[in-house]
Amino acid sequence: MRTPWEAGVFVYRDDKLLLMHRTDDRYWHVVAGVVEYGEEIVDGALRELREESGLVGVDLLDLGSPVTYPITPELRQRYDYPSDVREVTAYSFAARAPAGWEPTLNEEHDEYRWTSVEEPSRSCTGQRLAKLCAAWRRIWRARPSYSSVTSRRVTSSIVS
Repeated sequence: MRTPWEAGVFVYRDDKLLLMHRTDDRYWHVVAGVVEYGEEIVDGALRELREESGLVGVDLLDLGSPVTYPITPELRQRYDYPSDVREVTAYSFAARAPAGWEPTLNEEHDEYRWTSVEEPSRSCTGQRLAKLCAAWRRIWRARPSYSSVTSRRVTSSIVS
């Protein structure tokens, strides 16, 4: 069963943001995925970062303010959510990529690109990604106020 928690990681280097093109849905996105039952949210974010990009050994910055969204009939049909789960909570983190590092793509992505933090309009097309890029610009400007995170346990009344 799919959990109602997700973790997204904004990978950046200097003033560039990493976007990855998903093979199944054909859209550009940041590193993101489902947090598994019993997994720390930060551990889920680090796992997704490793699986989707190959980036390891970096600190995550907790961007705070998790976002919830409803599970639509389309999402429920596509994914195996428990019947009593009505929404998903998405947690956001940031990770600085080392100089010279480039992602190693897995089967979920077929290409990547680095886009300007301040001028992402060429890459941030579509409503979902435009919102992400707008949020990232706000986050980028406020980045000195974020702290690194070591753990956040996922808890649930749902049977694991």
